[in-house]
Amino acid sequence: SSSRIFKAEITGENQVFLKWWKGPKGCKYQLRYGKDPDHLDQVKWINDSDTNQSYISGLETGKSYTFEMGIQFDLLSSKMSPPVTLKLEVPAQPEFFQTSTRKQTATLMWKSVADATGYRVQVKNVHSGEIRNYDAKATFGYRVEGLDWKTPYECTVTAYNGIGESTFSIPVRLIPHPDIPILPRNISAFENAKGQVELQW
Repeated sequence: SSSRIFKAEITGENQVFLKWWKGPKGCKYQLRYGKDPDHLDQVKWINDSDTNQSYISGLETGKSYTFEMGIQFDLLSSKMSPPVTLKLEVPAQPEFFQTSTRKQTATLMWKSVADATGYRVQVKNVHSGEIRNYDAKATFGYRVEGLDWKTPYECTVTAYNGIGESTFSIPVRLIPHPDIPILPRNISAFENAKGQVELQW
């Protein structure tokens, strides 16, 4: 049976971390990698079937590497997993694609960027200058609670990995306002006994 690399992270300037699905008891894992995706010329063996993760070091900063892995059991070898490619550089600048406020909570959503391990959100109170920082980890959205009414907040996000952190996104400004009606959520439509369509939320 074949496996798949489901986690690939840049953990340092010359190092990546890989994690894959486990194979059968008693198998070995073969990791192939290199800068040329059509010729993966470096090999690392993992002889313990219970070890389904590994660091790979000695890589060149600024270069792209492709990784594959396969399983060897007795004399049989699986086909190689789908390739995973990482470029060892600081991630690109992320950008928001949706932001909103609901009561005293701001919801921020951004586009993911390649080779990022996680994201950091910064929320600045424009009036007081107070800055809050949040580590959103490997998610593409974050909800910030406890904001002050009628106060402008400037929100930015950065992407990071083991090499460094991107530049700040273009900021968005949000103002929680008690007079803004709350949009309905979880809207459902159904036909009642009179043949009319009713909406519920």
